[in-house]
Amino acid sequence: RVNLVIEYTHDHPGNRSATWHPLDFKCVPGSVDRHPCLLSPYHSRLDWETWIRTTASMEHFYSHNAPPNTYFDRFPPFLHSLVLRIMNGDEDAAGLIGVPVATLYGSGPPRGVKLRFYSYQFSTPEEWWRTGAWWARTPLDEQGGVVLAAEDNRMPESEIRKTPAGRGAVLLWSAVALVCCCAVARPSPPLPSPAAAAPIQKRRGAPAAPPEVVQDPGTAARVAAGAGAVVAVIVEAAVLVA
Repeated sequence: RVNLVIEYTHDHPGNRSATWHPLDFKCVPGSVDRHPCLLSPYHSRLDWETWIRTTASMEHFYSHNAPPNTYFDRFPPFLHSLVLRIMNGDEDAAGLIGVPVATLYGSGPPRGVKLRFYSYQFSTPEEWWRTGAWWARTPLDEQGGVVLAAEDNRMPESEIRKTPAGRGAVLLWSAVALVCCCAVARPSPPLPSPAAAAPIQKRRGAPAAPPEVVQDPGTAARVAAGAGAVVAVIVEAAVLVA
């Protein structure tokens, strides 16, 4: 299978001594020592789209021995936008990647990103046992891929998204509040009237009248209060997340 491999560095990307680190996706194969993952029924949208636009769409290039530039000529625009945003410190974009944001941005945004295509296949049991590598890969070019420098790809500050502090906690408590509001707003069962609760003397030959049902007067109030609380929680969460 054809796989895109992304690496990043906090050194100057033009230095030969720059240290490159894998910028792995959440599930798409990257580092050879990372075991295959299973996502079901949920799928990472970025991983799925990347697989469709690279692995599934470019395997015929590999089978026909296409030159390396062919892969980059069809490089998906959304992936180009992704790496540009990561180099500019976009935290929402970084959250889509398998590398923790704290690791990726620990000493600032990456100064460079390297893109390279590889041919991947499973390693043999002997190789896996000896090295721990799940994958064996071969680069599809001899030039070392394409390197993008952050200093040449600056974005306006207004287009860079920063994750609000405590967004995860806000979403968690919003979900808890939503569940609680739904439980409060659940209508209660109807209450029998005092007349229906008292013993009924049945007269011979006359059918028994159905008991009178009295609706709990607090049900409507609880439903209205619960609906209002749900709307308030959603609006608050949307304001804090935006």
